[in-house]
Amino acid sequence: MGVRHVFGLLVVLALVAGACGGDDAQDDDAATTTTAAARADAMALELIECHQFGTNTGVDADVAGRYLSADQELFLDEEGRARFSLIAKDCTDIVVDGEPQGPGHFSTAWIRVTGPEETRTFPEHPDQLVIPTDYFHPVLFQTDNDGYAELLAAFGVPMTRADSMTFDPPTPGMQTGSATDTEMDPPLAYRWSVDNVNRGDQPVTVVHVLLGADDAGAPLTYEIVCPTEPPGFQGNIGTLEIEPGSGFEDLLGSGFSGVANGPDINCDVQITRG
Repeated sequence: MGVRHVFGLLVVLALVAGACGGDDAQDDDAATTTTAAARADAMALELIECHQFGTNTGVDADVAGRYLSADQELFLDEEGRARFSLIAKDCTDIVVDGEPQGPGHFSTAWIRVTGPEETRTFPEHPDQLVIPTDYFHPVLFQTDNDGYAELLAAFGVPMTRADSMTFDPPTPGMQTGSATDTEMDPPLAYRWSVDNVNRGDQPVTVVHVLLGADDAGAPLTYEIVCPTEPPGFQGNIGTLEIEPGSGFEDLLGSGFSGVANGPDINCDVQITRG
């Protein structure tokens, strides 16, 4: 057999071998290099020109404790009950790492945990009363803003995209809002209302620290700073109604009534791993 024929046969054999899968070592190398991009260590959020509804209540400590991680300790009120908070926002813009995502609603729910005593100082807000820092474990993040939902989910925040969210303008008299969220497990549906009568007269800066986990169970810390300007409606009676069979029914039953606040608010949120 001539040299040309031998070379041609080798080329054919090489092509056949490549079509059949090639070298296993090369496949392993390719698989090794095809890895998911590493997630960033931090994310910055700006919640701009938001109206807010917020209320909280005491709940059974044993039930609330089931929502926490093993290293967290419940904060108990004077009656020995845990504290559950729902905060709903209607924002003009939601900015993620400097990129505006446009207007949207954003609701969170927290269970209060213990933490170090601290009251921060804010020289840039000399007229505002600063509330001592409090600590919570987040049990709900939901929005109807697609970009916001996608970016936070990609970072690892357990964010859900709600089916629908409503938030009436904050005017005197009865104000209502609602959310339906079938991404939650179990699905969550609730309605809130507040009779806006009283207005606040003291601008306040609030600082919250949330101690949560990402979608893989790794720790996430959220540092939230919110100056209120103007104070908005404060100290009114609000009601939260939970649909039967809905999420948080074990904590809240059919819902509760209590003090509700509706400040106009801007918030800076820093999310870090660990």
